[in-house]
Amino acid sequence: MMKNLFQSAFSLLIICMITHTVHAQRFDKRKHYSSIGASIGVANYFGDLAPNARVASTDIKFTRPSIHFYAMHKFHPRFGVRGTFGWSRVKGDDQISQDPGSTDAKFRYMRNLHFRNDIVEFTASGVIDLFENRGTFLKRQPYNVYAYLGIGIIYHNPRAKTPDNYGEKGGEWVSLQPLQTEGKSYSRVQFVIPGGMGIRYRLGNRFDVAVEVGFRYSFTDYLDDVSGDFADPAELSSELSRVMANRSGENAGERNLDAILQPLGYALDPQTGTIREFRPGEKRGNRGDRDWYVVSGIHLYYIIGGGVQCPKFR
Repeated sequence: MMKNLFQSAFSLLIICMITHTVHAQRFDKRKHYSSIGASIGVANYFGDLAPNARVASTDIKFTRPSIHFYAMHKFHPRFGVRGTFGWSRVKGDDQISQDPGSTDAKFRYMRNLHFRNDIVEFTASGVIDLFENRGTFLKRQPYNVYAYLGIGIIYHNPRAKTPDNYGEKGGEWVSLQPLQTEGKSYSRVQFVIPGGMGIRYRLGNRFDVAVEVGFRYSFTDYLDDVSGDFADPAELSSELSRVMANRSGENAGERNLDAILQPLGYALDPQTGTIREFRPGEKRGNRGDRDWYVVSGIHLYYIIGGGVQCPKFR
């Protein structure tokens, strides 16, 4: 039994030595390296206040800035991991995005909602390069195509501007989440799935520049504070909540409502100034369709050095 145990241990040692040698020949820790970087770019939103109900519908007029910071570690000829901290602003507005002459857009034009949201994100992703590098960072490719996918968490805070005639607080941006405009509660902290592709170029020994397009698929339908149906005003928590929940009767003169009210069968209630058909239970958003956004930008990375040298068998 001892003989068999010794043979097994010896065989395991040989296997470990061979594995270590092969690994060392491929990409040992002396060839690992880390980098830090930053990007400046733009963000675009896809959700209930997009121009159309299609998945990939956005309004480029609402393209807004985006800033991110990165830390990345390369541990394989083709693979690495990347952590991201960033901020993006997204925005949507029914009155601006919708064409009142379009049959598909009339409902959203009448709905007349708008929002903006400043999103802070923390993500961790795996990165894969198309072309591998088995040498040190000094021998990396002049350019590379890469893709990434991961998991992350965001803090978001949708806001909208109060009506101009809303007393002393008219024309102010207010947070919508505490108002529960649909009679529903949701969290400002949500999970996202980040992913995307880019092209990275080498600038000297320690600098890389990249052009990247990525998406953030969220696990919430409330980046725009719109998801389900119009709530019963009597069940909303405050006058401000009721005002922000139904904006359909605002700016009637500016929105040319007469051209579309009759064909759709809508009518303005002279007492409330809102659309009669937009009553509790009427559709307000597309329930179940998660919101997402796209970030595009130019990245600059600085390589801060290699990893720790592994002990060797002697």
